[in-house]
Amino acid sequence: MTLALILSLLSVLTLQYLPLFNLSDEFNYLVVLSAIFLFAFSISPAYYLPMSIFSIEYGGPHSATLVCLIDAFGFAASAIFAFIGGRLADSAGGWSSFMNMLILISAVGIISVWAFMHAEYKASTMTKTL
Repeated sequence: MTLALILSLLSVLTLQYLPLFNLSDEFNYLVVLSAIFLFAFSISPAYYLPMSIFSIEYGGPHSATLVCLIDAFGFAASAIFAFIGGRLADSAGGWSSFMNMLILISAVGIISVWAFMHAEYKASTMTKTL
């Protein structure tokens, strides 16, 4: 999962710093399409797989309810982000500020997922040794 999030961060970094590459318009278009596809391709499993595994493992017979609650909080966060991100994109910094915010969120996400997965791995190895 951490590798998928790293790929998503690399795609956002590519989009942010694309003007520095001085590519032709045609190649620039292909790079943008590839970066957006890579972002969508890598962010989806990083969200859905851990959430589903967590819900099944800890929710037991109520895992569907837990998935619904997690999705509801995710959609609420997405709605809040739409307002904040839209306001930030319309501000003086424009899309550059928006992309920097995405880079920051992606980096925090990588660290959070890595810490969670590492803690889960350590907990599972400790349970096996007991």
